[in-house]
Amino acid sequence: ILGDGHFATVRRCIERSTGKEFAIKSIKIANQNAADIKREVSLLRTLDHPSIMKLVDVFEDDEFVHIISEQYTGGELFDKIIENTTDDHCLPESEAARIIHSILSAVEYLHKCNIVHRDIKPENVLFATKQRDSQIKLIDFGLSQIHKVGDPLMTEAVGTPYYMCPEQLTRNYDRSCDLWAIGVVTFILLAGHPPFAGDDSEIFRAIRSGHYVYYPERWRGISDGAKHFVDSLLNRDPKERPTATEALEHLWFHQFQR
Repeated sequence: ILGDGHFATVRRCIERSTGKEFAIKSIKIANQNAADIKREVSLLRTLDHPSIMKLVDVFEDDEFVHIISEQYTGGELFDKIIENTTDDHCLPESEAARIIHSILSAVEYLHKCNIVHRDIKPENVLFATKQRDSQIKLIDFGLSQIHKVGDPLMTEAVGTPYYMCPEQLTRNYDRSCDLWAIGVVTFILLAGHPPFAGDDSEIFRAIRSGHYVYYPERWRGISDGAKHFVDSLLNRDPKERPTATEALEHLWFHQFQR
């Protein structure tokens, strides 16, 4: 078993004809709306990007839908954060920039396909291998939604509290919610803690205020470019946030390009 949750179990499986290993996610139909499962599968069938999980096949029986995908062996970004967080830093800035650039590239692709992920967080980012420069893979499209520019704003209360933007709390939001979430992930990768913390009510209050702090002991040695990048994404006004394409052009990334 590679992972086990309330609604699904992920196991390793082997293709008999080739001996190649894959991951199989078995979702119990009784525990989740069948329409939601079909929506996730239909989205995955259309996606083809190096930083997004690759669907291989799907089949179902009376109780489960089984989604077969490539197997990724490098673990979650969440675990990497835990392993690397010390009293005064988390990941090296160059490594954080590489990871965030890959996530942004995936989100740019999704948004061009009119897909909003709506649950970007370290637990939903995997490393393909254990190598230091491993490709990252954005996973878990269970909350994703087709949403075109100009469509009525989304109103569903979905997402994970730490990563929700102010307008998600008022249930009127668009694709820019993904950019806010990437801003939160960037903050965590650099500082080792989230910008908005506490219990859910405290987190929501802090998100609404838009107030967060760059504590000197955590941000010493981090460039002003990194802070400017975070600030641009954690803008309370969604119209002022950059698009994924614009964020990819931020000067912060230019510091680390070879």
